[in-house]
Amino acid sequence: MPNRAAHCTQREAVSALARAELVAEQASQVEKHLERCGTCRAAYRQETGERFPRFPNYTILQEIGRGGFGVVYKAVHHAKERIEAIKVLYRETSQRSAYFENEVHLAARLSHPNIATLYEAHLRKHPAYYAMEYVPGEQLDEYVQHHGVSLEDRIRIFKQIADALEYAHQQGVVHRDLKPQNILVDGEGRPRILDFGIGKRVELGEDELSGGSPGQRAEGVLGTFGFIAPEQLAGKPVDSRADIYALGALLFYLVTGQPARFAQQSNRLVELLRERQVSRAEDLAAIIDCCVQPAPEARYATCADLAKDVESYLAGHSVQARPHASPVYRLKRISALVLRNYPIPVHALAATSVALLLALVFWAGGVHRAPGVAVAAGQHVALVGVMPSTVEALHRGSLGVDLPSDFQVSNRKSWRILYGRFLEALADAQPRVVAWDYFFPDCWPEYDRYFVEGVAAVGAPVVIGCRDTDINAEPVICPAILAAVHGWGTIYTKNLDFLREELEVPLAIERGFNPPIQALSLAAFAAARHPECAGHIRSSPSALDVRYEKYAVVKGEQKWLRQTDQIPIFEVTEADPDDKYLRAGDRASLGRFPIATIAEWEDRAIAMEDVFRATPAQRREWFTGKAVLVGQMIPLPPPLPDDRHRLSTGQSVFGCQAQALMLDSLFAQVHIPRLDAPQLALRVCLWCLAATILARVLPLPGRIRLRATVPVCVLISVAGLCIVPITWTTSTAVWRMELVIAISALACAGGAALVVRLVHERQLRLTPVAIYPDGDSTAPSTLLAGASSRPGKSTLAELRTR
Repeated sequence: MPNRAAHCTQREAVSALARAELVAEQASQVEKHLERCGTCRAAYRQETGERFPRFPNYTILQEIGRGGFGVVYKAVHHAKERIEAIKVLYRETSQRSAYFENEVHLAARLSHPNIATLYEAHLRKHPAYYAMEYVPGEQLDEYVQHHGVSLEDRIRIFKQIADALEYAHQQGVVHRDLKPQNILVDGEGRPRILDFGIGKRVELGEDELSGGSPGQRAEGVLGTFGFIAPEQLAGKPVDSRADIYALGALLFYLVTGQPARFAQQSNRLVELLRERQVSRAEDLAAIIDCCVQPAPEARYATCADLAKDVESYLAGHSVQARPHASPVYRLKRISALVLRNYPIPVHALAATSVALLLALVFWAGGVHRAPGVAVAAGQHVALVGVMPSTVEALHRGSLGVDLPSDFQVSNRKSWRILYGRFLEALADAQPRVVAWDYFFPDCWPEYDRYFVEGVAAVGAPVVIGCRDTDINAEPVICPAILAAVHGWGTIYTKNLDFLREELEVPLAIERGFNPPIQALSLAAFAAARHPECAGHIRSSPSALDVRYEKYAVVKGEQKWLRQTDQIPIFEVTEADPDDKYLRAGDRASLGRFPIATIAEWEDRAIAMEDVFRATPAQRREWFTGKAVLVGQMIPLPPPLPDDRHRLSTGQSVFGCQAQALMLDSLFAQVHIPRLDAPQLALRVCLWCLAATILARVLPLPGRIRLRATVPVCVLISVAGLCIVPITWTTSTAVWRMELVIAISALACAGGAALVVRLVHERQLRLTPVAIYPDGDSTAPSTLLAGASSRPGKSTLAELRTR
């Protein structure tokens, strides 16, 4: 035989296995080989003959357990070519033999996926032994500690155990020694109940279990401390409810990692589960407490009832162990159930609620602006400036136009002659409108007639500026000039020092019940749109509606044009008490326009003397079809009023530059208007949706404490709302507006979505991994009164891979 075995390629490995020199994975491969190779089995028996006994048709591979009733070996069955477990009874006594036979009889009655299967038994000759299914795995207590099993998986393993015991009870079998050491978990995570050594059939009497011989004493206290039911500990008759008590102790140990003897401390049970971060601690505590009641009749009637409550707990339903729960509890259960089973709709509801709240806050806070279509500066407007070079040309007499003798450079009133000549020079260029960033508060007939003649000659509507208005919102303008022009508008401008990227100017000023006072740029815009009409504005919190009334109406014709223009406004403000140009109670409707190119207007400005010197063709190239805005671009020394504004960027701009930019923006719709409600809601909803998706897919750490994390998420959401007031006091650049909406929505919706996700995952995961104390917290001993077995040794629980 040794010679034949020597020819096997695994011979050296088999010898190494016999000498216990192989690691677990190598040993497993060699054992698989021994299942098929008879010659190697013979060689293995020869090398281990002094260590292991001989059994017909078996080759003993190793000893895997030793307990009160015998020794358990791992062996290969020759004919079946599979590994089995053999339990051998040594040192026979009548009582040991009775329990050994009882174990065989009980195991033979049971056929269940979660109960180790009995294959065969030999009880009539010494030594008695039986063979059963070999379960390659770990004891339950070692398995949950070594593999970091989540609470949900632990409870699902427990439910399989309860289902298996329910099956055993239906077959009339009570285990009586259920504990982690008597449960093996295989590689697939499936538990197997072992060791029915002290089990009993509920219909048998005590004398039958003790060996059947008259005069022998009945069995004493059987079971394991911590898992043994009170009636079993007292030596009283037991039924299936003793196993239910052990199941409760086992569930307590699996959930908390604490010794099972603490399971009866119902007053600390909820607190202990909360310390372990167990979700719905009250429900699980009620299940455990119902199992470990001292009186059997107070426990679950069957393992099926227990398994049903455990399944309800896993599914988030109410448990029968709490039949008189409060309405608050039931509401929490319903909420948890909805979140558990419908997480996507709950996420959608949370995102929608946050989006609605944000949209309302944004709308109330004024965060609803959007950019228009950008165009090149000066495409619609030509700026003509009276510059220092213009004054110098007047002094030298090189302006390029003939002026009457009564014109005096030093007399600013006589400059109306120059302005009239300028209007005449524009006549052949056919501009859309000519707007003057000048005000003419008093009359000088000897000079005014030149300006009036120019207005008549230019052939385009002329709009002039006004600085002062009376209490009835009437302009302080020379009547002769006011009667000649198409219209007028205020040149009042707010302080621009605090602005960086936007120009904020009044588009209209409301004074009492009078018609709103239009800004010069808005009046010029309306005149250019419909020269045959007078523009009237009607204000609302979000926009100015420009309506057009015809000057001349044919009978039967409507005097109001159907077409109107809507100019969005940024906000409406009350007049500053210190403002010398407005009155108390005045309200200014402000518009904002991007000023990134405002400095270009100084370079684009055409000096007035260049207009006079230009050829008609050049003037047509400059002005045809455009709005012409005329303003002063001469720095004046103090104490003369200087028409310049200093921006926060350090730039210095003239008022006419601001008016030109605003008029050009009105034509191009490049102002920063309000978003209407659907547009704002769409933006907010899209960002909230993005935040919700991000919160769902974002990887999270393995262990998160809800009590610490949820407040942080709430603070993030609150911080998102606090971002909104930034736009009330600072500039609202286009990119900044979008950024504020994005950050606020991401923070608010993301925080809410994270809370929902964490709670939902907690509903599914129930708790982080249990914290098990160092050392074995469960006593592995089986108390056997009157037995000669050594304390501290289990029976079939040692059926495991070492």
